[in-house]
Amino acid sequence: MARRRQEEIDELKSIEKDTQVLENLSLRLGLLEGKIDELAISKPMKTSPSTENLQEIVSKITALRDLIDKIEIEIEQLNTRINDIESLRFKHRSGL
Repeated sequence: MARRRQEEIDELKSIEKDTQVLENLSLRLGLLEGKIDELAISKPMKTSPSTENLQEIVSKITALRDLIDKIEIEIEQLNTRINDIESLRFKHRSGL
């Protein structure tokens, strides 16, 4: 029983660590996206291969940020479910 409990705690810690990594990635992507936007604005508005590449990079970074945001939401929902399960287990054990 104690071993299973420790495994659950370890899994929660792993989820928390992964969430922090995703948050850091999201922030870094946001900074990168801002820098690329500044570069795109400072360049002449003519359509050149480099401008098109820059726009493609910006769209890919934006898509990555959206995906990371969705993953963060899923992780939060999983954390909520895990907390609910822990609460139910506690109530069951204590006879509440």
